[in-house]
Amino acid sequence: SDQEVNFLLALLHLNHGDIGQATALFELTASQPSLSADSHYHLASIADRQGDITTAMGHYRQVRFGRNYLAAASRVTVLLSQRNNVATARQYLRRLRKEQPEQSVGLFQIESNLLISSNQPDQALSILTDGLSAFPNDVQLLYARSMVAERQDNFALAERDLRALIAQDNNNAIALNALGYTMILH
Repeated sequence: SDQEVNFLLALLHLNHGDIGQATALFELTASQPSLSADSHYHLASIADRQGDITTAMGHYRQVRFGRNYLAAASRVTVLLSQRNNVATARQYLRRLRKEQPEQSVGLFQIESNLLISSNQPDQALSILTDGLSAFPNDVQLLYARSMVAERQDNFALAERDLRALIAQDNNNAIALNALGYTMILH
């Protein structure tokens, strides 16, 4: 009757490949508010691996908070783009940004990744710029935009974003390395 114990037991069953037992326990623990998001995430992952995309998407969409929120949103985005189209996936992300504004930075990055994987780097750059308009000087968005700009041979923008990162933290090894590498290439 202890749902936390059932959740831990479900994880053990999952690790040992007993998908049936894990699924039953995750379904049981999904009704517990504090375990709901993680339980739905694991149920979604199981369904996803089994090729039951409709069930997987239903469970991924139930992950509305917690450490797996962005991973679930990312997976729904990929599945929507495969089943429908990129426009449908982008619409889903826009809706999530309105519903969960505190997750917007990560959702902008997911949309950028979707656009890059769909061979739309100009749109990816544009969405990251939109993100930076809403969250000026955000470290994650600046770095992501610099990488997209560099891939598009827009050295000026890549350098400007990397220098903005370094201005915030002059010991940022990742930004320093990226700037040095970008300068060597260009």
